[in-house]
Amino acid sequence: MPSDAKDPKRKNKIEPIDIPAQEKANDTNDKNKKQMKIKGKINKQSMHSLFKNVSVVFICMLLLVLVTTSSVLGGAKPKPPIDNRESEPGYIPKEGFVPNDTTAIKIAEAVWVAIYGEDVYKKKPYKVKLKNGIWIVEGTLPRNYQGGVPYILIQKKDGKILKVMHGK
Repeated sequence: MPSDAKDPKRKNKIEPIDIPAQEKANDTNDKNKKQMKIKGKINKQSMHSLFKNVSVVFICMLLLVLVTTSSVLGGAKPKPPIDNRESEPGYIPKEGFVPNDTTAIKIAEAVWVAIYGEDVYKKKPYKVKLKNGIWIVEGTLPRNYQGGVPYILIQKKDGKILKVMHGK
């Protein structure tokens, strides 16, 4: 026994021991082999941890869906009617709201003047035809005149404007 082993100050100290490099390498290889064996097995603790994580993710997604749907479905309140007639069905003409070419031209002119100004009246006479329940109204140009004409598509049944444009 070394003489300094009796020294009370040295009692709890551990002195380093030199391990040859080959033994250190063997130790590392043994640890790696053990870790590989452990990685290959699924133990109860890792399964429990996985189940907890999946459960937390599922609950978060469920809450997100519930909050989103409740705000979409229950959050928007219907607007109150302007008056008691709003809920009653209105009159719908048998021939539609745009029954003839004269009405289609009047609607076309009102829309064109609002967009392009009074110059649209210079594009007369207008060509009008009804195709598949849609009025097609377009202006014309004098002979040998270059430029564009106004064009509009109007739905016959309800007067909905489907397209408005002006050629170049």
